[in-house]
This record gives sequence, C-alpha cells and structure tokens, in this order.
Amino acid sequence: MFEIFQIDRSSVQQIKNLTAEGAEKIKNNSYLGSDLLKSTPMPQIIFTDLKDSKRLGYYDSTQNLIVLSAALQEEGCETSLQNVYLHELAHYCDYVINGQSAHDTTFRQICRALDVREEYSGAKVKETAQNRQKIKSRIEKLLNLSASDFEGEATLAMNKARTLMEKYGVGESTRDMLYGVYADTMKQHKTWKGTLAWRIAQTTGAFSLYEKASKGVVHMTFYGTLEQVEVSLYMYDSLSGTISAKCEESVKQLRSKVRRISRDQICQGLVDGFCKANAQEASKTLMLCQKNNENRYKRITGSRIAHSSVRYSLSNQYAVGVSGGKTISMPSGGRMRKRITEKSSVVQ
Repeated sequence: MFEIFQIDRSSVQQIKNLTAEGAEKIKNNSYLGSDLLKSTPMPQIIFTDLKDSKRLGYYDSTQNLIVLSAALQEEGCETSLQNVYLHELAHYCDYVINGQSAHDTTFRQICRALDVREEYSGAKVKETAQNRQKIKSRIEKLLNLSASDFEGEATLAMNKARTLMEKYGVGESTRDMLYGVYADTMKQHKTWKGTLAWRIAQTTGAFSLYEKASKGVVHMTFYGTLEQVEVSLYMYDSLSGTISAKCEESVKQLRSKVRRISRDQICQGLVDGFCKANAQEASKTLMLCQKNNENRYKRITGSRIAHSSVRYSLSNQYAVGVSGGKTISMPSGGRMRKRITEKSSVVQ
C-alpha cells in the first residue's frame, strides 16, 4: 500500500539508531538465532502521518518495511517510539521464521526475547503530538506577526516566539525536509519504469530515484513537496497501469506471430511512444525544483547519486509498443487510486 513519508536529518538519525538497536537485540538473543533471520536483511523504516489514528505502526512483509507514525517522533515519545518499533520488529521476526504473524503465543515469545514492554499508551502519544502541534502553530503565528509594520508589536511577537521555541525545543519551520513515496516495489530494475518516472518527474518537479532495499527489492521513489509527491504518485500509478494493460493487448496480438515475446521491450516502446506524443518544452522552473529536491535529498541522507542511461537493443516488438504508446494520454483529474493487492501482508 502507498504511504507518503517524510525525511529530514533527525528522522534519518532516528532510523539508524532504531535499526542498529534492533539488529543488536536479534544478534545477541539465542531464541532469535534462526539462520533465516541471519540471512534476511533488516526491514527498512519510514515515518508517516498514519491515516488510521488508532495505530502507531505496522509491518508490511511485501516490502519488508516497518511503517511508524510520525507522532512518535515528538519530544516525550522516545520510549513509545522504541517499543512500537520493537513490536513491529517482532512481527518481522515472526514472519521470517514462520511465514506469517499474529498476536499469538509465538509472537509473544518473540516480544519477550526482544524485551518489548507494554508501558506506552497510543492515546497518550497522540495527545502529546497534538499538544506539540498546537505549540508549533502558536509559534508560527507569532513569527508571522513579527513581520508586522508596527515595530513594537513585531518585537513583542518575536520575543514570545523565541521564548516558546527555547522552552519546547521547537525550531522554525524552514528545516531541511522532504516528502517521499515508494510508488512501486519490484524484484529487479525495469528500464521502462525508470523512464516513465523520469518523464513524470519532469512534469511535476519531483525527483525520481531507484532505491535498492532489502530482500533484493527495488523501490521506485518520488521525493519533493507533499503536492509534488501526491501528483507524481497518481500519475505513475495511472500510467503504469495503462501501459501494463496495453502491453498485454500487444502480447495477445503477437502470440501467434512471434515465438519469444519480451514484455520489457513492448513496455519500453509504449513509454517512449507516450513520451514522444506528449513531448513539451522543458520548464526551467520545474527543472530547478527537481535539482533542489535532489540536492536536499543528498544533504539529508548523505548519499551520492550516480546518473546513468541504460542502453537496450531495439526490436519489432519495441516498435509495436511505440505505436501503441502514441495513443496514451496524460491522466487528468480523479482521485488517486490506492492499490492494495490481495498479496499485500500488513500486520500491526
């Protein structure tokens, strides 16, 4: 399922600390000495504003991903964050060892092995986050007031804002932060999907990236502002679904004529045909947005990004795809589709 998450330097450090703690607990516990766990990479972690207010996290086995509520990042929630993470890590261990996970006896044994304590309250975490959000909103209003033309009022507002920021450890809202979304998860790199994501990013100003995850999984990710990410996800989901459907139509037509069919060649042709039919002059503003998002991602994660172009041999099947791709148009309007396949396995 799709979750739009946020990253900044603080969350990157929190993720590193949690992963290191979880790996250490698994390594040093004889009960969790399964060879399967030793050979399986640790799950990735993301923070997001979970739409279901009743839960603080879950483990998604299809992506080997632990999703945690952003509310757990607020000051005063450190113990709860640690416990919720270990709870979801227990689901990961249970799933890897037994192929499934539920709140049964086996799961509780794993929780004890990880030293998961039940000393946190979901309601208390939400209340702490809400109170902190009220403080942030108050500071934001005072900072806006500090731009007043009336010098006395502006000075008073700025002093109050600084007092609140120092008291509650809240910084100004200009922190280095990005939103991201794993728009697709696959077992191997697909050239046509990378080309499609690049074309969409040109249209939205987002930054697209192939990211290698655990279990040999590859994520197609978009980074940018919340609006850029939401639109990119909608367009990618809509267009990749259309391209896959048109590919199957072409396969049926070619089956009686061709002995060996390459869906990748057809899909690459469909994407290239679509790009040619919808070619527009590159917007300098959107190109600048992309570059800024990429640079911000590098600063936050400390990662280096190597840009490369993939060469592929053309074939008649590619030409069939190009012809079909010219009939595909940009998606417009409508609500973003949320794909939750029957194979998706999510446990809380």
